[in-house]
Amino acid sequence: MKRIIPFLLIIFVLSVSCTNGPEPSSSEPSSSEHICDWKETARDDSSCVESGSVTYNCTICGKEKTETIKPKGHTLDLSSGINVAPTCTEVGYTKYTCILCGSEVIDATSYISPLGHDLVDDVYDVVNPTCTERGYTRHLCSRCNLPAIDESSYINALGHTLEEGVVSKEPTCEETGIEVFHCSVCDNDVEEELERLPHHWIEDHLLVDYTCSNTGEFLYHCKNCNETKIRITKAAHHWVKNIVSGVYECSICGHEMEVGDIGPAGGLIFYDKGQFIDGWRYIEAAPNDLQIINGIPFADSFADGYVFTVWHRNTTTNVEVFHVEGYVISDEWLYVNGTTKYGSDCTGTAIGTGKQNTYSLYDLVKGTEKSAIQYTIELECNGFTDWFVPSIEELRVMKSNIYDYEPERYEDGRWKKGYGNFMLSDSYGEYLSSSESSTNVYGVMGVRFYDGWEFNSSRGGGLQVVRPCRYL
Repeated sequence: MKRIIPFLLIIFVLSVSCTNGPEPSSSEPSSSEHICDWKETARDDSSCVESGSVTYNCTICGKEKTETIKPKGHTLDLSSGINVAPTCTEVGYTKYTCILCGSEVIDATSYISPLGHDLVDDVYDVVNPTCTERGYTRHLCSRCNLPAIDESSYINALGHTLEEGVVSKEPTCEETGIEVFHCSVCDNDVEEELERLPHHWIEDHLLVDYTCSNTGEFLYHCKNCNETKIRITKAAHHWVKNIVSGVYECSICGHEMEVGDIGPAGGLIFYDKGQFIDGWRYIEAAPNDLQIINGIPFADSFADGYVFTVWHRNTTTNVEVFHVEGYVISDEWLYVNGTTKYGSDCTGTAIGTGKQNTYSLYDLVKGTEKSAIQYTIELECNGFTDWFVPSIEELRVMKSNIYDYEPERYEDGRWKKGYGNFMLSDSYGEYLSSSESSTNVYGVMGVRFYDGWEFNSSRGGGLQVVRPCRYL
């Protein structure tokens, strides 16, 4: 023990001495830190309108900085004012001399508006209008003695008198074309752009096989360019009706008919009321539209021939007669002495009233000029002839259950928005019902499928369409 204790004491003393010794102070400034001592080394004085600058350098580290001097601004000699009178076309003002820089400076508060010309009665000359420029008459000014235009004498440009155009660049399905017209008056050429042609689709080959329960894919290509597209298709079910329940079933796969299926007439089933009542359970839309267009009768591939005019002028009375969704509209036909001739049978709006509306209207218009109502009733599509124009509520359901339906994929045999050959434009595709308008005895109610806007139509302006349907 006598040897161990002194040893421990020595260690303790050494330890205390190391721990309690003085530490270096952290508050002393580093040799690299200092407060800059700035000294001006260069000066570029400002003028009345331009900025100047001052340059400084640090005497310790040599660092440089620059500060901007604002312009002084003019100091005007008010005794040097000179008045400049306004003229017919130029403003008047007062200008002064700057004491500092000697420049002439306009007083911005002294401006006086131009006097304008004082035209004499005598005509100086007449400039005739051209195809592109206005014509006018000029008179001398009594103040400046210069010719000036009489603002009230302008004559609009005549416009070109164009001869038959020549196509200098044929349009394609990828690029617009150019047609050149020669003006016989000014001898200049005028170019007009020709719209691109639609693609000419040709079926290429089957990508994915299909049955009545599974969708398939066909690849199409444009024969005029490299554009391709895929068409989704599905084999039609072989429908057999259960005469007791009214339910349609496929004799091949056993599928029971539902909204979204292709019906017996090749259109789309858009409504199922759930039970067989009043001789029907489902409503099927026609595969295409009856289109109402102001113009002459024509057909196109979009509607497979079901495109008809709705404009006719009665040559005897010179009264315009419009076939609006099947109604012949004029003072002679359906509106006499302020009283509508539609009758109560034409005002149905609910589901199940479209057929009655259509046949009541047919009784009114048959024997007159052809109308969409008559075309609908006489329509034969895929062997079926029981077509009618839907009521407004049937039209709404057609839109919501077909046009608006947009699944992510086609795996369930459905479609994307617009499927079913419906109009997709915001300018076209106003679908008309067979329900008489409650606010306009001339009109019918309709729905624009693109955005759901509902309207009352009386004259069929623009492009309006009818989608026939049938009960089954």
